[in-house]
Amino acid sequence: MSRAREYLRRVQLTGRSSLTVSLPKDWVRAVGLSPGSIVKMSPGRDMSLVIFPAESERREPHKEFLLKLGDVKPDEAVRELISVYQAGFDIIHLKLATKAPVLKPAIKDTVRRRLMGMEILSESANEMLMQCFTQHMEFPILQALIRSADIASSMCEDAVSAFIGRNGQLASEVIQRDDEVDRLFHYIIRQLNVILDRPGSIEGSGIEVLNECLSFSAIAKSVERIGDHASSIAQISMELGEKPSENLASEISSMGKSVQKIFKSSIHAVIDRDKRRANQVVDEVFQNMRPRYGKIVEKVMRWRITPRSVSLTKTVLEDLMRIAEYSADIAEQAIFLSIIRQGGSGSSSMANR
Repeated sequence: MSRAREYLRRVQLTGRSSLTVSLPKDWVRAVGLSPGSIVKMSPGRDMSLVIFPAESERREPHKEFLLKLGDVKPDEAVRELISVYQAGFDIIHLKLATKAPVLKPAIKDTVRRRLMGMEILSESANEMLMQCFTQHMEFPILQALIRSADIASSMCEDAVSAFIGRNGQLASEVIQRDDEVDRLFHYIIRQLNVILDRPGSIEGSGIEVLNECLSFSAIAKSVERIGDHASSIAQISMELGEKPSENLASEISSMGKSVQKIFKSSIHAVIDRDKRRANQVVDEVFQNMRPRYGKIVEKVMRWRITPRSVSLTKTVLEDLMRIAEYSADIAEQAIFLSIIRQGGSGSSSMANR
């Protein structure tokens, strides 16, 4: 059935007051409906009406994709595979070039570390068959976002501690945790695309209406970038040999705690659709954190150490500032989500913290 096809139907009067519209036959066959089947109808704020089979009636076929990889680099192959996963395909048939020995290890590592729910069912010399088994009914998008934010927040805290204490083992653990943040990001984007492709699957996802999807995508990306900056701080802590002075260490530690608090507050603003808290986060970042960041950078510039150590320490401070700015981005999306809720009627609370 063509996805772009539109149907015109005349509204008819049945009985004395009921208005009816007939369903297209090819759609009825495609979704497996029969006389007596139950459908759900979801009114949109744009006066649209989305019709989809009830859960007990739904027989959605698996979406399949044939991914052919020719003479490409492992990084290119990984990017294509992640894109197909994010697009919401359930089954991926992967065909490799005849001579591609370096691709299979990279693909297997990506499936294992970065694609939640994806399993390799079979493989041969030049082919692989994969299927994704995780659905958002089992792990709602909002819960995945909260989990991702929790991990990123702990990464921020431990990265600053590793930097101040030159704790290489803790820094290494922070870097490893970034893989889990990436996995959750790819999963969230995938599930958002599934909802947009199959509007009936919005129920139980943690998303209330379709026009929230873009905001959740932006929030998930901000959380993923926060994890990257925390990982950057951890990496620098393993490269920098000189410890900051006691006074400077105290200021960096304090800034790190403030940034982490701002980040957590931005996520709570999203969960609660709290416009007031979200505005407080944005004000804190641009009115207080930026001037504070500038003052600490000035102290670093006066710190009597090697130019390389000064540069790396400034990078750590820039990473912390970027985490604060991404938190402000999250808070701005929380404002948008709160407005969507105000525009609706009878919408329920998304989740408990």
